[in-house]
Amino acid sequence: MEGLLLSEMPETVKGMLQNFLDLVQTYGHVPNGARVYYLQRSQPPLLTLMMDRYVIHTNDIAFLRDNIGTLALELDFWTENRSVSVSLGEKSFVLNRYYVPYGGPRPQPTRMQSASPGVSVP
Repeated sequence: MEGLLLSEMPETVKGMLQNFLDLVQTYGHVPNGARVYYLQRSQPPLLTLMMDRYVIHTNDIAFLRDNIGTLALELDFWTENRSVSVSLGEKSFVLNRYYVPYGGPRPQPTRMQSASPGVSVP
């Protein structure tokens, strides 16, 4: 995103942000992809940081104001579903962490799993 902003392409960045915000409104977070089997997997919590970079570059406070609730919704997802408490000495910290909440194999096959027997995969 920062490369697009430096390349004077803020409308492209705004469109990307709007797509991510729409995903948050639909699923509560930004999934790792737009397929059903990705719904348990999220992108790292970078949407607020991306919005920050966009607003600093463009000063589009209205876009931020219009979407602050959606940004809060994504933060709620991380706080409620992906946080862990860590203690260091007498201090305690809450961190948002990226992980998948189930331990089974991923539903999409790898390239090797998809290859027919005897066919080499580059």
